[in-house]
Amino acid sequence: MTEELVTLKKLSGARIKGGRFLMHKVGNIEEVVFHPTEKRVVGFICRRPDLLWMIKHKDRFVALLSVDILEKRLYAQKGKPFMERAAYKGLGLDPNECVAWVDLPVLTKSGHSFGVVVNVTFDFLSGDVRSIEVGSSSFDSVMFGKQTIPVELIKGYRSREAALTALGKPQAQGEVSDGRQPVPVKSFVGSDEVDDGIILVSEKAVEIRVEDGLTKKAGKAASVVKKKASKTGEKISINAKAAAAVTETIITDGAIATGKQIQKTRGMFSAFRDEYKKARRG
Repeated sequence: MTEELVTLKKLSGARIKGGRFLMHKVGNIEEVVFHPTEKRVVGFICRRPDLLWMIKHKDRFVALLSVDILEKRLYAQKGKPFMERAAYKGLGLDPNECVAWVDLPVLTKSGHSFGVVVNVTFDFLSGDVRSIEVGSSSFDSVMFGKQTIPVELIKGYRSREAALTALGKPQAQGEVSDGRQPVPVKSFVGSDEVDDGIILVSEKAVEIRVEDGLTKKAGKAASVVKKKASKTGEKISINAKAAAAVTETIITDGAIATGKQIQKTRGMFSAFRDEYKKARRG
């Protein structure tokens, strides 16, 4: 069976064109939307171009089945019936029930936390998920490593209530039973974002090793230089050792500094996600 695998990271910000001559700008992909109960993508939330750079248009939903890849570009060839509420209706979905997987916590039933979803690989033709990448954040997964969990070990999305039940913690945050103090959800789930649900995975996913990030690879490279330098008594070996130490320090410090800068800029993009969550919750 033919597949066309793509990742969320590669699609982020991608432009979709449409119209009669495929020249009209439909919008840029801001969020990938997933089915509420199945492990598949159903469409995209696209940011529409502002009118005269002043009047902001509302974001638009575009169904995946209406979008084709032609020469590495995205085109919505089936028009308005596959956009907005008409698209949801055609798919038999409630827009308030669809979800975005990115940044959702990933846990096993026993409560083991992998961090959050930082990327998803799926088949563009069917929308079926093939794997997810997990880490403490998108930046950290690149710098410090990530885990890739195949679809066979992914049980799927669980709402807050379903997640608490699956984890064997039916008590909701703020509730008191048998005279006991309320139990904060994050004390056993390990994430402040549990209100948006989780991605539940098999216990076997714990066995998946963490892929090396850039800092670890840089550390290994520096270690090689140190070992080579230690094998010779030449003067250049001293310079090599110093270079290795400096390289390792610069890479690590640079990673932390870049992480801080990314944290500062996240606020620029939080408005869209907040509005999306508000709309999804009604």
